Amino acid sequence: MTTDDDFDRQIQAYLESGPAELSDRVLWAARAQLTTTRRRHARLAWLTPWRDHSMNQSTRLLLAGGGALALVVAIGAGILGSGPNRDAGQHASIAPSPSQGGPSSQPQPSIAAAAPQSSDAHIPVYGAQPVTKIDKAWETSGGTASELGAPEMAGDGRIWVASCADNAFRILSPDGKLAETWGPPAGDPHRFSFTFPNGECAGSIAFAPDGGFWVLDAGNFRVTRFDRDRLFLGTWGRFGSGDGEFVHPNDIAVDTVGSVFVADEGQQVIKVFTSDGAYARSVAAGHAGSFVSANGAGWVDTSLLPDGRPGLTEYKPDGTVQGGIDMPDLMPVPLGMDHDGLDSLYVVGLTTDDAASTMVRFNAGGGAREVWNAGGLAVTVSRAGDAAYVLSASRRTILKYSLPTP
Repeated sequence: MTTDDDFDRQIQAYLESGPAELSDRVLWAARAQLTTTRRRHARLAWLTPWRDHSMNQSTRLLLAGGGALALVVAIGAGILGSGPNRDAGQHASIAPSPSQGGPSSQPQPSIAAAAPQSSDAHIPVYGAQPVTKIDKAWETSGGTASELGAPEMAGDGRIWVASCADNAFRILSPDGKLAETWGPPAGDPHRFSFTFPNGECAGSIAFAPDGGFWVLDAGNFRVTRFDRDRLFLGTWGRFGSGDGEFVHPNDIAVDTVGSVFVADEGQQVIKVFTSDGAYARSVAAGHAGSFVSANGAGWVDTSLLPDGRPGLTEYKPDGTVQGGIDMPDLMPVPLGMDHDGLDSLYVVGLTTDDAASTMVRFNAGGGAREVWNAGGLAVTVSRAGDAAYVLSASRRTILKYSLPTP
């Protein structure tokens, strides 16, 4: 049977005939994928960093080994199509074998193979302007705006945002009007705390299809569950590094079957729980981003690549890598993300100077994409994909953007 050392030698021999500046990174990627799929018959492909280079049809590697494993390292467009163009801002993405996608009942993953692009293609950029600036809703009686957590749209179209001024949610209509304020009252043992001991605001919420929801009570290092009528159902978590513990929980997501994903920025891991709080597994250990978005049953996206660089990675229900997108020219620091009802993925982020960067929309195949000057820390989008609500870099303002439908 072919060993890991055999694979390394064959990969390295191949890479030595290719562009030297990519060798180390592509070798790392191939090794990382090999580790997660060892002793399995599978075809692998890995995203390479965006580069302005071209390769001919010989840019492929077929490893022997008694036919046990075929490994294809997709370098740039040598396999995926014509080479990317720097002015176009196009980026490669992972193209797994159909056998990697899990059972046919699983939803189509949102990060997959991009359709080949012509060399003169370019990203359409829309100068989207905020049609509603929502800030009055969070002014305290003293006139000082509160810091806010990540916004999240409920099934009825209203937007919930955690406010650190009073540890309660501001519930807004789609046009930004304050509908109500809600949270357990002072003295209630389940009262939220959206502020960490260091003063950072980080509360968030995730909704189930039936209207029930889970609150990331970040300042108390716990998750609290409620039904659709806001009846308390249970809570779990405390400070610590154990399976059911958190160091710096930053975001929460729920999939279509009720699995709860918590991004712990302090431990750089996504912890997965059942709907009632039983620890199930960890995902992206050591390289999880600050924000997460669930996609279908068990799929989850996060805002770091497996080598720790900024980017997008999607993980399968078994915790292995489905695919990823390296996007430094689209967005230097990707952060918050959300899916609409059409399986498009929206990502917002910051520049390296912590200013608002862009918002990018990827379709369900990961290929077609649009970019707007609408960056920030976190985002929630409408089911139709025609509106996005973005938390500003200051954490004090939510901006609503009207978007062309996907």
